[in-house]
Amino acid sequence: MNYKNLKRISCALLFAATVNTGTGLGASASAIAGQNPDQQTAQLLAQAQSPTPSPAPAAPAATTTLSERTDYIGTCRGTTAAVNIYEDTQLTRRVGTVAARSSVTLTGILGNGIAQIRTPSVGWIQTTNLVTNCTGGNPGDNPGNVQRGECRRLRDPDVDGAGYESLRFGLRAYDNPGTTPQTYQGSSDGPAKGARIFLTKPSQTNGKWIRVFYTSVSGRERLGWISGGTGTTNNLANCPTNR
Repeated sequence: MNYKNLKRISCALLFAATVNTGTGLGASASAIAGQNPDQQTAQLLAQAQSPTPSPAPAAPAATTTLSERTDYIGTCRGTTAAVNIYEDTQLTRRVGTVAARSSVTLTGILGNGIAQIRTPSVGWIQTTNLVTNCTGGNPGDNPGNVQRGECRRLRDPDVDGAGYESLRFGLRAYDNPGTTPQTYQGSSDGPAKGARIFLTKPSQTNGKWIRVFYTSVSGRERLGWISGGTGTTNNLANCPTNR
């Protein structure tokens, strides 16, 4: 590039810098004007060709590591205090609340201090106030929001045949389906042989397990999970209509 061309570029850039009233070329025009033509041209070309800074990348969205516990799928937990339900794992969008001493059903998906539930509604809750006792109170206590449903009779081998001999001494009840047997003063608790029991309303089931109201060994009514039977064997029959 010869000197005349450099002069033309210098004048054009100086004119653009003078017109520009903002920052950048316009802000440095007065400082450049006092230099000789070669210095003016070199500095203005360097400024004109410098790339515009790229904006800083946005911070990545927070993520939560999740895992599945297959042995937790469909299991229930009790709440010792009111628990909020959220639709996101960051617990920012609340969609409901579970009252204290109530039951929730897990999906088996867990995170750090959180769990996904499917009842009473689908969402995420903190695990701080969850206990393995489904009512959140003393084992077998009715949390107040579980209602009696239809009447059933525990089958009796003397009435229903030898196929139910395993029920001669009644049936063991559990705080959770198949785990944590209920006891009274150190002895197993559950409905007696041929006893009347009541399903919950709405009914609560987990595979072969059914949640029922039954008369405890203590003589009071208690809430627990019992086996409904396996295969074609059904441990429960309809209550007689004349009772």
